[in-house]
Parts: sequence; structure tokens; C-alpha cells
Amino acid sequence: MTAALGSVWATGQNSPRGQLRQGPYVSATAHDTDRVPPAVARLAIDHLTAAGDTVLDPDCGAGTVPVEALRAGRHAIAITDTRRWWSVARANLTATRRTGTHTDALLLDGAPRRAAGQLAGATGTIALLLTSLRPTPALAPAEALRQTLGHCMPLMRPGAHAVVVLRTAHDEQGFTDPLDETVAAGQDAGLTLIDHCIALDGQLRTDRLRSPSADADGAGFHDVLIFRVPDRAAVAAAARNVPRVRSTKPLPARSDQPLGIAWAA
Repeated sequence: MTAALGSVWATGQNSPRGQLRQGPYVSATAHDTDRVPPAVARLAIDHLTAAGDTVLDPDCGAGTVPVEALRAGRHAIAITDTRRWWSVARANLTATRRTGTHTDALLLDGAPRRAAGQLAGATGTIALLLTSLRPTPALAPAEALRQTLGHCMPLMRPGAHAVVVLRTAHDEQGFTDPLDETVAAGQDAGLTLIDHCIALDGQLRTDRLRSPSADADGAGFHDVLIFRVPDRAAVAAAARNVPRVRSTKPLPARSDQPLGIAWAA
């Protein structure tokens, strides 16, 4: 399945901000500079899932991944422990549902560890985990990712994929690339690395790459790491380590805006 993706993704034919303008995305989405570009999310979802599958972003930011999942006819689960992004993601999901999508989205407010406990009923159902490497206040990004992937592993079905998008950054010393640390984080969580692709922010014309436009918000490309969930025995072992939450209310079939849980209206 991943062979059709290729090693270079021509996802920059429209600039990242241009992709947001095609939305429906609220304007505040552009402030999430660590977001997964919509075109990158859509390509991964189209190639690694089927209609009706469920896509999970355990650190969703402004919500580009769940929005693109809904637009592709997939169900979406998104998690964020940042109240600011929870509000933006909810607005984006609500706007998307109003366009006539027929699949569901669940937005959880809280840390991935607690959310994984709330989602125990979804154990073994996630077809694709798709997220970006984000800075965190308490942990190094790769360590935070390792913990997040570990908490989410029991939710994923055998043979499912986990895709991590890395935004190349630069400082006074030059470019920084946490690629090796991210690979190790996925492997430590029990995933198998199967591919490393490059998703372009610039336009690809025949055999030449045009420079990203002024509103591209990036260095020209993103590293994309594709992992696969191993066999059932390994998943069963991970399921024994699902965190237990002492007080967890059943997930509602639908609700306007319960505290900590939001179904896109």
C-alpha cells in the first residue's frame, strides 16, 4: 500500500496557507505553525486508509488531520491538552461538518494518557495514527511523542500505520533535524519503521522544484516517517498496559459541548 505513496510527495502545488484558504479552516489555524499541512494529511489518509476507517491524531493542534479525515470520508478522533487549540480544532470540525460530511469526529481535551483510557472501547480499531512532532513545555519533543505513541498503541489495529510529520526547523547554528530521535521514539513504542518520505511545500514542475512562496511557512519540505503496527501478539501485550482512569463517563453518542469531549456539530 505504501509503495504508491512514493518517496517524494508533491504536496506543495498549493502553498500551506493556500491550502487553509481552501478550507474550510478558521483563520486562527494559520497560527499553528506545527500543524500537519492539509495536503500532507490528505495524501496519507487517502493512501493508508479506506472509506469508513478511523484516523487518530493524539496531538492535533488546530485540527487539520481530523478535518482532512472527515473530508475523505473517514471517522476522526483528535486529542489536545492545549485549550487554545481545542477551541480552534472544534471550530474547524464544526465548519467541516456543515459542508455535508457523513462521518463522525470526536475531539478530546486532555493528555494522551488520560484520553487513551477514555477510548478503551475503541481498542484495536484505529487504522491510522497521523500527527506531527510538536514542542512540549515539560519534555523533549521526541520523548513526548514516544510516550504518546505508547499510550495509543492499544487503540490501533494490527497492520495499522502511524505517520509522524516533522517540520524542519533552523536556528542560528543552521537546520535542526530530530529525525533519528523520532525514529527511535516510534520503535521504542513498539512500531516498525517502513518508510521515510519527503513532503514538499514548494511546487513541483516536471523535474524542477520551485521555491516555496512567501506564505509557505516552512523550509520547503517536511520529513514524513511511516511506521506499521506489528502483529496481534505484540498489540495484545501493549493492551495489557492500557492506562486505567478511575472515573470515566461513557462517551456520549452526540453532545453539543460537554466538558472535555466535543462532537463536531
